[in-house]
Amino acid sequence: MKVAFCMRGDYLARYGGDTCKVLNAKEVLEGTYGVKVSILTEPQQLYMYNVDIVHVFNAQTLELSLQFAEVAKSLGKKVVLSSIFWDLSHSLFASHLARLGIMNIKKWHKFLKKPHDLGMSLISCFSSKVYFGSSKYVRNLNRLVTLADLVITNSPEELDILKKVSGVRNINSRVVINEVNTEIFRKTPKIGNNMTVLTAGRIEPTKNQLSLVRSLLEDKEIRIVIVGAVSSGRYLKEIEKLARIRGNVEIIPRNVSQSELYDIYVNSDVHALPSFRDSPGRTTLEALSVGLKVVVSGSDFCPVDFYFGKLVNKSVFVCNPYDISSIRTAVLRALKAPADEESSEFPFTLERKGLQIFEAYKDILSVRG
Repeated sequence: MKVAFCMRGDYLARYGGDTCKVLNAKEVLEGTYGVKVSILTEPQQLYMYNVDIVHVFNAQTLELSLQFAEVAKSLGKKVVLSSIFWDLSHSLFASHLARLGIMNIKKWHKFLKKPHDLGMSLISCFSSKVYFGSSKYVRNLNRLVTLADLVITNSPEELDILKKVSGVRNINSRVVINEVNTEIFRKTPKIGNNMTVLTAGRIEPTKNQLSLVRSLLEDKEIRIVIVGAVSSGRYLKEIEKLARIRGNVEIIPRNVSQSELYDIYVNSDVHALPSFRDSPGRTTLEALSVGLKVVVSGSDFCPVDFYFGKLVNKSVFVCNPYDISSIRTAVLRALKAPADEESSEFPFTLERKGLQIFEAYKDILSVRG
């Protein structure tokens, strides 16, 4: 079986969750199932590869993903779409406020969120850019989803949002989990509590690290560690400014290797990701796999039910990312929570993910037409 993985061109330079998804899937499909995977970053490259399936990643890079799908269908290929999709309105709002120099998002959320969304809709009517939720965006998303022979989502919640935004009600779909390489991010018994809260992810308004620091401004005995590549230098400077005022904050503004990240997890107690959009956040799953308590945003921002279910208020604590008091409460509860004595097997493994994808490929190839 030959498969083309179709991906944004900067997937290595701008390392993200979709990058991990592609590289992990390639590793397990080739290593376990003998699938030959080629990673393509330009739609025209499809003319040079004879493949059985064109697997397009990330509906958030909508125009590029649609081009891949259109070329693939013109060549008569089966198209699988990993949508990696969520409601982007909250993350766009946070990013746009940050560009305007407005960093106290709690103060302005109540007054500006609805006017912002309305303004974006109006701007999209007169702009060549395709903004989330605009009529052109919806048309393109609708076409992309319709062209796909199979749509893979990370959760049932993601599928519901994809249907709502795209307007496509009948989608041939299946859920394939987000995964963790448990050979690296293995369960590690915690000895004591050194009061360290870690947040790992790109340093940008969407990940909301500034609100995390602000929420613990008076809790200076809690050590905060922030690690991740920098997407917004301006946002990093605001975090650094607040970190100097607070003290006891370590910032590692770069991508780190998986082994180094594992060591950082082991020396932390809680991983907090009060993000405005995650599905549910690869670092959250890695931290949970290692044995940390985690803080995540609520169901408007993250598929809490599917991924965490019975773990909520045990190993997983939920917050409102707009509300620093909610973030603080969730972090303090996580720090005080007793060790989880249950020895249930961690379900979000690379091996399980690989099997799910391979079975999806076999099923889609078995359908004629």
